[in-house]
Amino acid sequence: MKAFVINLNDRHDRWLNIQRHFDGSNITLERISAVKHRVGAYGNFRSFIKAIKLAQRLRLPNILILEDDCLPRPGWMDLWPEVVAWLDAHPDKWDIYSGGAWHMYFPKEVGRSESVVFYDPMWSVAAHWLYVPERSYAGLLAHYEQVVSMTKVVPALGINVHNNAFKTVVSYPFMAYQESGFSNIRGNTRSLEKQFINAERGLRKTRKSAKKLSAF
Repeated sequence: MKAFVINLNDRHDRWLNIQRHFDGSNITLERISAVKHRVGAYGNFRSFIKAIKLAQRLRLPNILILEDDCLPRPGWMDLWPEVVAWLDAHPDKWDIYSGGAWHMYFPKEVGRSESVVFYDPMWSVAAHWLYVPERSYAGLLAHYEQVVSMTKVVPALGINVHNNAFKTVVSYPFMAYQESGFSNIRGNTRSLEKQFINAERGLRKTRKSAKKLSAF
């Protein structure tokens, strides 16, 4: 499978790092030069648009888009084929698959496979691991182009927020977290990995609660 990695030209360290994370997997990484802008969130949003347009032009049946600080969780290589198989078998249940989120509210279970449970949250925030099918390219691009300029004024309204306009499915376990460190988008150092782990624990609690309710 091909994956586009969004990476700023001056963050070669991250490009080297993510290659190490995916070494030995069946995912082929291709670097996409990120759009640099004084408003980092706008440049990031434009970079995703650039990646999807390229996938559309190449007529790829699907594309995995990764931010360069994506941190695959232990065991992801065993789970990813199972995730893709479920997604391919249930195209009506999703427009975008997100490999995790650092904020998530009201997750509704929409299906499960042998080792993975799939949720469609009312609201989730993350764009570090997005799996997009060809049938979603045109709709996403139309929406993104309409709203991307808002990010120049309100940086918090980035792509990770606007993906909630679509059926964005998240699974438990997550496929990846985000590495902690300096964020070019926000211009500060963030401890994102811990936020992802806490959000994943929240999904585990949701799963346990659902099991208890089903017992009555």
